[in-house]
Amino acid sequence: MPVALTVWLHSLSIVVAAYLLGSIPTGYLLMRIFRKQDIRSLGSGNIGATNVLRSGAKGLGAATFALDVLKGALAVLVGPNWPPSASRRFHRITQPPSPPSAPYWDTCSPSGSGCAAAKA
Repeated sequence: MPVALTVWLHSLSIVVAAYLLGSIPTGYLLMRIFRKQDIRSLGSGNIGATNVLRSGAKGLGAATFALDVLKGALAVLVGPNWPPSASRRFHRITQPPSPPSAPYWDTCSPSGSGCAAAKA
């Protein structure tokens, strides 16, 4: 298989997997399973952790937040190695050199915004 096609298929599989992982409505599922309520009919109508928390389900709000964080971490950790057979070739081709931590013109303004990360 040509390298360009392999890279394209690899990128497409990462996008599809990340979309499917991110589309799991953890707040909706937890409220539906444990409280038998539709979170979309409560509070702001959002299915996120804040609305679950504000609806009175503090434990489910914390669980929703934790599961959403885990979904994001899983995407970041698994993404570069998906699928395992193509990951080494994909990274050799597409890995750019690491950029500096801060632009050379950033002298850290007196307000301090961004200085902690740049000086660390």
